[in-house]
Amino acid sequence: MEWPSYVAEITAPPDRTRLQMFVLGWAWVVLDCDGVLFGQFHSSQHPPRGLAPAFYANTQVDTWLDEARTTVDVEKRKTLYRDAQQQIWNDAPWIYLWAQNWYVATVKNLEGVSITPIEKWDAIYATWK
Repeated sequence: MEWPSYVAEITAPPDRTRLQMFVLGWAWVVLDCDGVLFGQFHSSQHPPRGLAPAFYANTQVDTWLDEARTTVDVEKRKTLYRDAQQQIWNDAPWIYLWAQNWYVATVKNLEGVSITPIEKWDAIYATWK
């Protein structure tokens, strides 16, 4: 199924979809977990309003996610997201099939390249030694 049809199917209300299970990989585009956690686990994001087709609902998780996206205190955000992730893991709204390992190979004289957790390479400061 091509992507637009697939997204339309997984974001349809349960009574209007033929799916009972689906596979979806998710790699967020920025180094902030809000997009993944809020978009996938906040109850306001259930289809058709959003892309949270597991229909996970936990009012405490919603509260933590709401608070985390409105505070600028870095340590408080870490605590809120940690607590939310732990609760989501314990509630197990998904069947986690695997956690992908990333293997990186390089040469010993290449320096200044970093690999981010969002599958991006940052080589702006790369140098050959």
